[in-house]
Amino acid sequence: MDLGLDVKWALTNIGAENPEDYGDYFAWGETEPYYESIAPDGTVTWKAGISNGYDWGAYFDTKDGGNSFIDYATDKKTVLDPADDAATVNWGEPWRIPTAEEWEALLNADDFDREWSENPLGAIFTSKIPGYEGRQIFLPVTGFWYNKDYVDDEAGNYWSSSLYGPIPGDAKCFYFEDIESKMHTSYYYRISGYSVRPVCD
Repeated sequence: MDLGLDVKWALTNIGAENPEDYGDYFAWGETEPYYESIAPDGTVTWKAGISNGYDWGAYFDTKDGGNSFIDYATDKKTVLDPADDAATVNWGEPWRIPTAEEWEALLNADDFDREWSENPLGAIFTSKIPGYEGRQIFLPVTGFWYNKDYVDDEAGNYWSSSLYGPIPGDAKCFYFEDIESKMHTSYYYRISGYSVRPVCD
């Protein structure tokens, strides 16, 4: 969807069939989920070799439990390479994970109206940019995975492609519980399983 910004936004998350679906959950920089399937009752079938779910022991970019990193932070990279971008790998170029700055553009009240939806649960962003008025995207509340636990099922949690520089083990994300005070870019452990909403240039 072209909302009048520098990028176009996908209408669904990676792994989702419909805009209201959560889709799959990825650790930051991983291009596949750590599970084979999640049943409707929440039962998870983890992939072979994944003993503790979304934890540092499974993560590609560390071999010492998250105390130091192989590719990111030590090499001064601040944005995911295409080979480590779940959107690019799963959907192909030109799709990619948004940067933190591209997420923040949706928070500009001069350019977008924000509306909370109860059914399905999530946030609607409607463009006010001249020539693009009325175009919108919907971001469902997704929750996230940490270790083997599904957490925060009343919030939306989406990765950006941006590393959080001050803490090498964290990456920037987009978080919301409502459309006002609790909608912002933030940062969290990059091992966590978050949703991915692609953009393209």
